[in-house]
Amino acid sequence: MELAAAPKPTTSQFFSDEDADIIICADDRVNFRLYKTPPQTDGEESPDWIAGKPLTQLVEVHRVLEAARKYQMDAIADRVRVTWLALAEDDPLRAFALASTRYWGEEARIAARFALAKPVWPLEALALPNEFKGIPAGTAVQLISYHRKCGEAISIRLNNQAWSTQLYDSSACPHCLGKDAGSSISLKLKDWYTSYLKRVLPALIAQPAPTTVTDPALFQESLAHTFGSLHCDTPSHHIERSRQITQSLATELERVLAEVVLDLEF
Repeated sequence: MELAAAPKPTTSQFFSDEDADIIICADDRVNFRLYKTPPQTDGEESPDWIAGKPLTQLVEVHRVLEAARKYQMDAIADRVRVTWLALAEDDPLRAFALASTRYWGEEARIAARFALAKPVWPLEALALPNEFKGIPAGTAVQLISYHRKCGEAISIRLNNQAWSTQLYDSSACPHCLGKDAGSSISLKLKDWYTSYLKRVLPALIAQPAPTTVTDPALFQESLAHTFGSLHCDTPSHHIERSRQITQSLATELERVLAEVVLDLEF
């Protein structure tokens, strides 16, 4: 009895043209059929790879990046990774799942960081991308734990009174004339900061990211609560100092989050 022959390794349609000029055989017995020069075809029938169709789907990008790394095409991998970063920021949970199934720790951690800024927490099964079905339950738990630890680290930092006082201290402000005026402005900014924290802390529990503290809606709401309806009589430097404080907060939160580690099983 003859044994059935093992199936012949194949590539995608882009590298399987029988009329190709060159055949490159990889270590795993996969043949890549290539042309020395682009083949001449009718414009309407040109395949996507000749037309230069951009990669717009994370699944496609992961496949190309995986192949580029496997065959040590470093220049291609670097270019594809730029595309991956842009797409991962828009769809971080899918990017995290795809990276995790390939055991790409660095990309998984980047995607997890991107996910902090998205309104996806707490995670709900029905809202998760299909790719999440392919990751171990432990990996999903680690992602959830990372989100929680980031929220806790940010909360501890913002509730540090000694550090917070430095934000609205107006003694070094060029607009504040004299100690008394400076103290008055500091008190006003403290009132604003207190109002602002009441609004931003709950938001940071859900989305512990620097972009949350610079949310225009939260900023305007806290200004209106402290200064009333904003009008021409409202000192412009009050508003400007408030904006500077939110930017300082965002910068500080970047440092805080950089110290939180996402533990992965791979």
